[in-house]
Amino acid sequence: MSVPVNKSIFVAVDLETTGLEVDQGAAIVEIGAVKFSMDHDLGTFQSLINPETVIPQEVIRIHGITNDMVRNQPAINAALPEFFRFAGDAILVAHNAPFDLSFLRAALDRINIPVRDRPVLDTCMLSRLVFPHLGQFRLGHVAAALSIETGRQHRAVDDASASMQIFRKCVTVLGGADRLTMDDLMQRSGPALSLLGGEETGDPRIAMIETVIRRHGRVEIVYRKSAADAASRVITPFRVIRSGGVISVRAFCHMRNQERTFRMDRITRITPL
Repeated sequence: MSVPVNKSIFVAVDLETTGLEVDQGAAIVEIGAVKFSMDHDLGTFQSLINPETVIPQEVIRIHGITNDMVRNQPAINAALPEFFRFAGDAILVAHNAPFDLSFLRAALDRINIPVRDRPVLDTCMLSRLVFPHLGQFRLGHVAAALSIETGRQHRAVDDASASMQIFRKCVTVLGGADRLTMDDLMQRSGPALSLLGGEETGDPRIAMIETVIRRHGRVEIVYRKSAADAASRVITPFRVIRSGGVISVRAFCHMRNQERTFRMDRITRITPL
């Protein structure tokens, strides 16, 4: 995408849910989003959602959304089409995007509405690259470190707004919206995520890793924890893990002489040995 960042339209989105794992029956209880360009806020979207299941008390204590609050709210099959009408063709932005993507994909599979695939940029990963000195990259911690007003934490619109502001600051540090294209941004932020999961089915590196596993072989990888911390190492992979929208490789690391887990979105190069 050679479109300049300052000509692009984005939607920062955040979800509140009944739990952490969509594969274990957790469901969306709130969608919040902010549409924006680099210079202007263009609108907000917010909807509580009836998850058609009970919200556990321990989760209510986190986001404050009670069963009474969602009882008469629309179900996901009504709320999600409204969200995508709001989003249009905008590029999505989220903090710890694989979590939100796992729920969006499951909901899209369930209700089967036509939605165009598009890139999804993760402000958690961008923060790791641009501000590695922060050490912690939870949304609230990054926002506080960057003097961003967060509003009500763990409520969807406020968290989406914080993600938008983090995204703008990251773009500024990376070179500025008037100089960067979307290609530049996605290349610098690591392998791009996709709304419909194209990075899972279309990423040839995963097929390469799975072939190496079948052959009991080794690969050399360059693993990037931050912009200033990328190291080459040899690993013997033995399992690809898909959990909560994140794809990881469980492997024996010959540099550390121990078993470790490596996220695919932080591997910038793979060379079979």
